[in-house]
Amino acid sequence: MQLTDRTVLITGGSGGIDLAFALKLIELGNEVIVTGRRESVLDEEKKRHPKLRFRAYTVCAYLLRRQGSNPLLYTVAAVPIGGNWR
Repeated sequence: MQLTDRTVLITGGSGGIDLAFALKLIELGNEVIVTGRRESVLDEEKKRHPKLRFRAYTVCAYLLRRQGSNPLLYTVAAVPIGGNWR
């Protein structure tokens, strides 16, 4: 399986093993979209990990529709994928 030059979506990536996985995939040269339910937590992780600030997209979204929010599918579809961070 090729682990470089891919676009990877990681759900629940605002902490734990998913965050570590996102950072490793960025290190390997992938474009990474990291999602989480709380924007404040995603923003805090971007401050702690410069790789997330400059080499990934963070998206606040829910897997399912919640009152006043868009589900993940519609939110991620708006991400400008294409490596403009490279």
